[in-house]
Amino acid sequence: MAVWTWNTWPDVLIDFGRERYIPWRLAEGEVLYRDVAVFNGPLSQYFNALGFRLFGASLHTLVFCNLTLLALFIGLLYYALRQVSRRGVATAACLIFVLLFAFAEQIIGGNFNYVCPYGHEMTHGLMLSLLATVAAWPSDRHRLFWAVISGLALGLSFLTKAEVFLPGLVATPIALLLGLWFERPGWRRGLTRWGCFFVAFLTPPTISFLALASAMPAERALIGTLGSWGATLRADITTSLFHRTGTGLDHPLANALWMLSVAGLYALILVPAMLLGLKLRRRGQRRMVIAAAVFIVVAALLWYARSAVNWADIARPFPVFVALTILAVGADFLRGGREEAAQRRFVQQITLLVFALALLAKMVLFARIWQYGFVLAMPATLLLSVAALDWVPAWIDRRGGHGEVFAAAAAALILITGLVYLQEEAHTIDLKTKQVSSGADAFWADSRGTQINAALAEIVSRSSPETTLAVLPEGAMLNCLSGLRNSTPYCNLLPVESMIFGEDRILESFQAHPPTLILLVPRDVSEFGYSAFGEDYSRHLGDWIKANYRPLWHLASPPFQLLERQGSSANVGDGLGPR
Repeated sequence: MAVWTWNTWPDVLIDFGRERYIPWRLAEGEVLYRDVAVFNGPLSQYFNALGFRLFGASLHTLVFCNLTLLALFIGLLYYALRQVSRRGVATAACLIFVLLFAFAEQIIGGNFNYVCPYGHEMTHGLMLSLLATVAAWPSDRHRLFWAVISGLALGLSFLTKAEVFLPGLVATPIALLLGLWFERPGWRRGLTRWGCFFVAFLTPPTISFLALASAMPAERALIGTLGSWGATLRADITTSLFHRTGTGLDHPLANALWMLSVAGLYALILVPAMLLGLKLRRRGQRRMVIAAAVFIVVAALLWYARSAVNWADIARPFPVFVALTILAVGADFLRGGREEAAQRRFVQQITLLVFALALLAKMVLFARIWQYGFVLAMPATLLLSVAALDWVPAWIDRRGGHGEVFAAAAAALILITGLVYLQEEAHTIDLKTKQVSSGADAFWADSRGTQINAALAEIVSRSSPETTLAVLPEGAMLNCLSGLRNSTPYCNLLPVESMIFGEDRILESFQAHPPTLILLVPRDVSEFGYSAFGEDYSRHLGDWIKANYRPLWHLASPPFQLLERQGSSANVGDGLGPR
């Protein structure tokens, strides 16, 4: 997958430029929240800045750091799934992760993969949150050590983003409480374990606050340490069109009915397989032949009818499926889980399922594998695959049936889904034929790469070591490729940033530190409920730009426009020059 998708992972304009720009500026000595505006936690950007300090500021540094983390994460996933399923099923689930999520590019606007994510806080936070949950599981040895590891991982996850920290915050205490309940170690040992966990959990946020407070006022350091929680709790953010559409709450009834209709497709395939498996009770009925036949028939029918299935919505019922699986696992345990092994397995199953369900909360009525689903729906996808290939067949076997029939139908459904998504990914990759930049920052882009290369050449030809550049409303990748910093803290000015940071504050920053050059790039912001930058949001900034900048260069289609500050030469500025 790495070879097939090599250097096609980032989007040329959207989101990922910020992930390349911010750690570069931090590695050069600027300070997060003081010199660079961010509304997420500080961990990921400073971690990437450390990579830039050690190995050089480039796209390839980020790629190789992320591939290393990805390999470690696959190991963690395999370990976690191996505790609750057979080896072959755990391996299959990890293959699903690699094929559908790790290098995913199902849509043109990329960045929804683990190599070049739209926000490293999402991938880093997910890894740490899952590590915190797994480390909290009951253990025969070094219980205090694992409590400390769990607390540290959860504390570090707190410094990323709220939606990936929250699942660990819910699942980890459940694991600790259930472990203590089954173990009954006595109140002193239990209190000691909880104390170690809480001290470890509070350590990363405390260090973050003290480090930031040494460079800025304590109030701003606290806001930075709290990260995205400030935005998460704001009503204007949570009720915005972008948020409501992402969760499916823009049309709750219609989305709920659509979720049920997609669930009917699963029932049409899996319920007959379950009934057939329960009916096959004799070993002399050529059960493996029947299972193979079921696999072939289901796979053939799904492949033949693939154009009639809306595969983009295949994950819609996942929140309901995970909730039902939690109930089923709980009921099954209550019927006979007295042995220590059964208790431990129950803790592992239930915490993983709760973890997956909490992640789905942000897309509760619009669950999807693509886009943000590469993080938010990934654990649910893997766990439901494990349940379909292992847990349900084992339940059928315990009742004297043949669980392999159900597993065969589920495997056929998983296989065809995977092939369809890989087919879509192949189409997306085929569109990326334009190489942008060169050397350690080179990557492949779609047709927009031609315009970016043209704009980059024009910017470089008009810049000097003092030139500064702002790309609006977003496009910080051009800052990185040209080596020109933004003289303001705001490298992205989409509607969300305008709401969080405040349009008046942003305007004051541009007035106090006007960039030498401003590049206006086309960006569809209809998903946020607006038409265009400078028109129905950031209008005062748009008016200020029109009054203080003059055109230098433009492209007609798509409409790129390079502007120069009036009263200055395009070769004179107040920033950092090309590298």
